Amino acid sequence: MDRFGIFALSLSLVFLAGCQAAPADPGAGGSESEEVLSVRKGSLIRQHVLTGELQAEDAYELVAPQAGVRPLEIRWLAQEGAEVQQGDRLIEFDNSTLISSLEDRRAGVLQAANKLASARSEAAAALAQARFNLEEKKAAQAKALLDAEVPEELVAALEFQRKQVDAKKALLELEEAEAQFEARQLSGAADIEIQQVALRKAQVEYQRSLDGLELLTVRAPRDGIFLVEKKRREGRSWQVGDSIWPGQTLARLPDLSTLVVQASLFDVDDGRIALGMPVTLSLDPFPDQELQGRIRKIDKLAREADNTSSRRFFGVTIDFQDGESAGVEKSFMLPGMSVRVVAAELVAEDVLLVPRISLEIDALTASAQAVLANGTQKPVVLGPCNEWHCVLTEGLSEGQSLGLRSEANP
Repeated sequence: MDRFGIFALSLSLVFLAGCQAAPADPGAGGSESEEVLSVRKGSLIRQHVLTGELQAEDAYELVAPQAGVRPLEIRWLAQEGAEVQQGDRLIEFDNSTLISSLEDRRAGVLQAANKLASARSEAAAALAQARFNLEEKKAAQAKALLDAEVPEELVAALEFQRKQVDAKKALLELEEAEAQFEARQLSGAADIEIQQVALRKAQVEYQRSLDGLELLTVRAPRDGIFLVEKKRREGRSWQVGDSIWPGQTLARLPDLSTLVVQASLFDVDDGRIALGMPVTLSLDPFPDQELQGRIRKIDKLAREADNTSSRRFFGVTIDFQDGESAGVEKSFMLPGMSVRVVAAELVAEDVLLVPRISLEIDALTASAQAVLANGTQKPVVLGPCNEWHCVLTEGLSEGQSLGLRSEANP
């Protein structure tokens, strides 16, 4: 049973069976003793106790990196709650997969560079051959053109016609050689570009592996406190050996200036607290250090406490009063600390109050008897009660002396 359940059970037992001593009632102005038990005026205040913890509303999230490995295995974590400085090593992921592929990618870069060099050499050789062939065809065409320009009357008719045909043939061969030269230029450039793209791709993959190795070591981007996130499915914090997918939040560096209290209001107690209600806060490690706060938000939907529990609760967000946490948060207030929250509800003001240790209450008949100072009992009509007093509506007058009920006497 949690702290709130124990508290609720103790209230029920006090109501039905009474108690042996009267604790201080903040709404009635102090403690009662056997000598001063009496009916007096005051305010009836009910206290509702919630449990919660300190949380930072703003934090820098440390997520698993996109390093080319899926999933990532956690190899090392800094100590939970450690104070870290900017640049400190916080998380390391297993890098064996990247290291094993790094040599392959380095070899891929060398292979792509060799292919590019070969493509350039082949393109240069082919282009040189095409250029040589083009020059030959130019020379042949020029010679054929000179021969064809000899006057027809100086040579035989058949020879003249042959020279004309040779000139046309040389021109066609020259045009073909020019086309081959241009095609060789384009194809050589295309082959070189393809190999250049392959080399850049191999270099990018290799650099990505190098960058991935660097990303596998996560360092603090700023000063702060290192807090590991919960692994929700298992209800525990991430730890060494766990596998995590890139993009998942692994840890946080909270901003201590945004600390609030996140408390739980179980559904059976819904309606007992309200927005704006002032509360008193005490941290479990420092129970004597009380701070004041105010309820800022109450969730509209209840949720389960965990996967194995049927109990449901509403989340309650509590702000510290202005200046209440300033200057002390860094000295002893840390995220994750448990907090006891006491909300005071004013039930009735300026009413007659009777101590509960002076009342004999029959739970079956819902009737009550007040024990007077002389030991006799007198029927009374009661209104609402808290742990220490009940509102008296009929039966006694202000200032009337009272005694202890029989069960309260040792």
